[in-house]
Amino acid sequence: TVYASEFDCELWMDVDRYELYGGTITLNIQLVGADDVIPMGIYTIAEINQSMDRLNIKSYDAMTKLDDVEVSAKTLLDVKSPYEWLTQMCTACGLTLGSTSSNIQVLPNANRKTGFADVSVDVKTWRDVLGYLACYLGSYCYVGRDGKLYLSTYKATSDDTITSGFRYKSELSDYRTTYD
Repeated sequence: TVYASEFDCELWMDVDRYELYGGTITLNIQLVGADDVIPMGIYTIAEINQSMDRLNIKSYDAMTKLDDVEVSAKTLLDVKSPYEWLTQMCTACGLTLGSTSSNIQVLPNANRKTGFADVSVDVKTWRDVLGYLACYLGSYCYVGRDGKLYLSTYKATSDDTITSGFRYKSELSDYRTTYD
């Protein structure tokens, strides 16, 4: 639910690869004969392999910024609304939250405050926190073509509601394993 987008390309250039490392690639397309330019995303160069006069560039969107900042155990003890968690996360990681407060409020559990004390062993970075928040909100996260962080749902309505009594007295599991 919190995957980063990847952009790979191979360029024939006579440039020192170390000058490009950490640079930003902004992709736009324009169809022949059309006036509109369509944004395709903003990516940060993470790997560059050079062979002769070719550069193989691997870059990722801003979702990887969440991997660069660790979360303290003390922070995880706080109890906040999901929107407050998202705002703090984006500030700490240098991201812009694309979803508005009203976009978040329509998600399941958005009006309930939560903390992460019970999963603090598993949580190391803000991307871990975002993964738990996405599950908590019944949503998935992505970085849009404009470079901002968004939350969205797979479908508009819930099929079923699990009451609190059932949640705290039973263990739910739904595993499906396939081997190829």
